[in-house]
Amino acid sequence: MEDTSKRRSLVPTWAWYASGGVAAALVIIAVIVIVVARTSQVRVPDLTGTDSKVAQQRLAREGLKMQVSDRLFSSTVPLNSVISQRPAGGTIVAGGSVVSVSVSGGSESFAMPDVIGMTSADAKTLLGERGLKVTVDTAASDKPAGTVISSFPSAGVTVTTSDVIRITVAAGQGSTSLLLPTNLTNLTFVLDPAPVPGLTGDVTMDVARRVSALIEASGGRVVMTRGANDAPASVTSIGRLTAAKSANAIALVGLSVASSGPGGLVVASVPSTSSTQPFYIRSTELATQVSNQLKQTLPAVKSAVADNDAILMNTGTAAVRVQLGSATDANDKVTFTDPDWADRVARAIYKALGQLYGQK
Repeated sequence: MEDTSKRRSLVPTWAWYASGGVAAALVIIAVIVIVVARTSQVRVPDLTGTDSKVAQQRLAREGLKMQVSDRLFSSTVPLNSVISQRPAGGTIVAGGSVVSVSVSGGSESFAMPDVIGMTSADAKTLLGERGLKVTVDTAASDKPAGTVISSFPSAGVTVTTSDVIRITVAAGQGSTSLLLPTNLTNLTFVLDPAPVPGLTGDVTMDVARRVSALIEASGGRVVMTRGANDAPASVTSIGRLTAAKSANAIALVGLSVASSGPGGLVVASVPSTSSTQPFYIRSTELATQVSNQLKQTLPAVKSAVADNDAILMNTGTAAVRVQLGSATDANDKVTFTDPDWADRVARAIYKALGQLYGQK
């Protein structure tokens, strides 16, 4: 009888070792493939402006993951769309990486916070956190320097994310906005409020009427180059120039709004030419005074030369033009509706006239 304990194995020993080695190799290869796949380099797609669900799908196709880090109010980016991302689009990252995105919560309307009494820095922080843009003016006040003394719009008015808010802060000791007594008796001044087609309201006429009231209260006479109710289309440069020349005034102040371009206050002086020499120096003095007075409460004032201003160059008297802003500037369009701003511009012009022409 055959001894089965001594029967030779049908599978050679070396085959067992070989098959084990192959299995181990396969495991190693699989691990390497997984590691390589996870560490492969991927270019992050630009997701800004994309709906968050679509953004997540795009990332998944690239082997990336999306994480919403925060939701921010926005008046320009649609609800649930990506506002920003980290890493930025175009960045090379490892496969499987996480892309963090900020998603729009849409535009928010809410009551304007009460910032009166706060410091300028605290007010800007508070308003900025609500998605509001802030501009800062200064004014004379008995409050500590840097304290917010007014805001436009005022507290409680409904505002919307990205609206422009103007806060006025105390300028501190040494500044003054008081109107000292000025005697302008028997002096005539021309105010030239250029028409502004396309804007709601008549900001140049509004400021001109405020200046006129101050001059007349001081005994002066005012000639307007157009009427408050004149349709813009009926007002011509020739008509305005005729009115200005016939007034025989001691000085002329023009008010205008640029139809486009950069915003902000600009004081334009008369250029030095052969025809303007008789009144060039007086015009320069007037422009300097107006600019200095405006800067007392409205610091961001620019200077320019009115090269093509027919009324300033041909009236024959000291003249200056104050460009109140731009019709296409969002900040200016809000400012034009602010009566406090209009009053400060008018007071500055009046004080400049008083400095130069006020009688003892």
